[in-house]
Amino acid sequence: MPFPTQFSISLELAKILPVRSALTYTADSILSLTRDLRRSGSDILVEEDLAAIFSRGKIVPSLENHFRDVVKVTSFTPLHAGSEIVLDGGPGATVCRALKDRHYMSAIIQLSFLGFIHETTGLAESLVDSMQKRYDLGVSGATPAPDYDGILATLLACTSQTSQSPWEMLVSLVEYRFPKSARWFSLPKRPLKHLSPKLLLGAMDYLYLVQSLPEDRIMMIENQMGLVPIVMWAHCILGLTVWVQSSPDGDVTFGNSQNPQVVIRWSDDWELDRAGFGNIHLPNPAIHLLDGNMEVVLTIGTEDGKRVRLEGEDRLRLRGYGTTCLRRLFNTRSMLSDDDPLYAVMAQYAIAFAIVGSRVMWYEPFVYVDPQMADIPEQWRMKTELWRIMASSELLFQGLRIKKNEINQYVKRLQGVPKRLRALPTSLKTHLEGYSTVDARNLKDFCLGQVELLALWLLSFAQVIDLESCSDMQLIYDPSQMDPTPFTAWKGIGMIAIEPELWLTTIVQLMMGDTESMSLLGGLEPFLISHRGWSVFLNRIGDNDPGKASGQLISIKRGVPTSTRTNERKHHISDAPDILSIERWDLPRIIDQRDSYLPRCVSPVVKRREYYSSRGRGFLLSIRFDVDESGLDQNLVEREQFSIYTSYRQLHQGLCGVLKTSPCPHPKDSDKALRLDLGVVTVTGFRWTAGEGEVQNQHTCIHLVKGDARARWLVINGVIKKGKPKISDLSDRQVMLRCDDCCEGCAVQAARERHGNWLVIL
Repeated sequence: MPFPTQFSISLELAKILPVRSALTYTADSILSLTRDLRRSGSDILVEEDLAAIFSRGKIVPSLENHFRDVVKVTSFTPLHAGSEIVLDGGPGATVCRALKDRHYMSAIIQLSFLGFIHETTGLAESLVDSMQKRYDLGVSGATPAPDYDGILATLLACTSQTSQSPWEMLVSLVEYRFPKSARWFSLPKRPLKHLSPKLLLGAMDYLYLVQSLPEDRIMMIENQMGLVPIVMWAHCILGLTVWVQSSPDGDVTFGNSQNPQVVIRWSDDWELDRAGFGNIHLPNPAIHLLDGNMEVVLTIGTEDGKRVRLEGEDRLRLRGYGTTCLRRLFNTRSMLSDDDPLYAVMAQYAIAFAIVGSRVMWYEPFVYVDPQMADIPEQWRMKTELWRIMASSELLFQGLRIKKNEINQYVKRLQGVPKRLRALPTSLKTHLEGYSTVDARNLKDFCLGQVELLALWLLSFAQVIDLESCSDMQLIYDPSQMDPTPFTAWKGIGMIAIEPELWLTTIVQLMMGDTESMSLLGGLEPFLISHRGWSVFLNRIGDNDPGKASGQLISIKRGVPTSTRTNERKHHISDAPDILSIERWDLPRIIDQRDSYLPRCVSPVVKRREYYSSRGRGFLLSIRFDVDESGLDQNLVEREQFSIYTSYRQLHQGLCGVLKTSPCPHPKDSDKALRLDLGVVTVTGFRWTAGEGEVQNQHTCIHLVKGDARARWLVINGVIKKGKPKISDLSDRQVMLRCDDCCEGCAVQAARERHGNWLVIL
């Protein structure tokens, strides 16, 4: 059907009583508010345009009061000691404004709900399209040419400041009313759990018309697409009575009124079995506004809105995430009770797979690995302690009874067994017997793929420090987006080479999804990513020693990166571009090459300072290190004092390319001179390129930076850079990093015993 006439819709919308802000703003206060909103990532004009639409709804008082209570809680966590960046877990300018003004609180609550249900960039696109259509229809007060970037920024600000609100509980309460329809809620792409662009357009006006005239207006939707968000919006948020007709559970009513204001007709045109293991498509429903006599007043037709993208995001809390995934996996084509033992069996199988996989993983370093190196050094093996894996499993599989003895049995059955010979758990075999041959084969392959996926998630969260503290963070449920995993090509024997940043990228993908990570990060490689009020970042942030830092641990904390200097809020922090101008650094120079040397630091870093700048939706960081080499022989020094700039992502990549020393029993930190053997020299210099200057023919170089953690980082930063092996401008020298539990002599000896040229960092 065509859209209603401009006159008809304008006449209808005139019946909604206008709502205006209760606050009076002066010119100075408006300027101050504009600056505050801009710093938080939002925009005052966009917020006004959105509030003009969504503030017309009157929120259920109990929901509004609860929302206020959870979003007003504040928390501040420094990124590291002395950092100007803090993780602000409290309300920003957008929510603070709403806490003072119910006119805006109504809009913020509804935008928070829509942002929870939908992928943010698609929601922004749909809002732009709907707002433009309202203007084209002549709706009074509608604004033309809505700003997509401004709406997206406002949605990101809103969702990051309201992530504490438990919208997933309302989703569960709605689904609970449809026990016989549970398989519908587990369909791929979740058509019942997100709005279509046409449904969003209709709900933006029809719901408020119905709320203004509850006895004389009814909103009717012709099929069940978007059922969950419509019930949440109309009933849970606005307090309207919703009647779902002819569902597999019969007629289901939400509310106490005998006269429903919203009617959803369940369509039988689609059968679940037609979906198979792929997608099911529900057509856009027609949306009618009826009067008290059930006569059509306005209609939005079923024209396909493919040019506008609006996708749902099924979000779950980290606590019990794996349990929910397993229950959904086995309830797509059949129904199992929540206490079915198959769930625990599959969880134990996935845990065992994670343990076995972790034992054969190694970090593929960002340096050239000599093909003659037959054995992978122990320090490059990915070490995930068993207790970390079990702690991760307890959180992800909360609610299931996990038996360690059964996990151990599965470990024995999987260890060293080729992929094609893996034995399935007996419970899974029994479950598959109820399917046809083709369906059983498909489900078996799908289940084994999900086991690999669960194992990857278990190992990723096993790297998180203080995992329990982030158990409330929201993750997207969409297993298909994570395929393939590092286990996909693994044959069950041999080693698995992984990227050092696999754990960070896996968690970010679960947190943001493919679409948002591509749209919002735009190819950047941040070392901190914040989304929906939580920040994930590399743990080695701060002023520390590389020998004590771990390249695999991750931190997850509540809050959004906020500058204490400017009060700006951003959604990621990246290395500043072009900070590695190594052509300005000095090439390596030999200090000692005969008889003996004294372990010391000849290139101390006398000052370290972080510089943050603001660009787009993120901060850029460069860390300045001031080096003083005035104590060296003047014939060796080109400049006595100079500065080097780097940042955390680059330092992390360098750390993953070094070989740390093993412990030794000898005394440490000796102040005595040590012997220099043939082919061993001491050096200084931070520019390690392919030529290597005068040290290129030396087998083992000892870099004299003992006791200076900052200088040790700079050496790693100068010799190891991410890139393809053996490219022309990189040194192929391997790096040995001495740790505190190894003496200088053993560190040098360990390097001398290995093939190739080595640099030992004291």
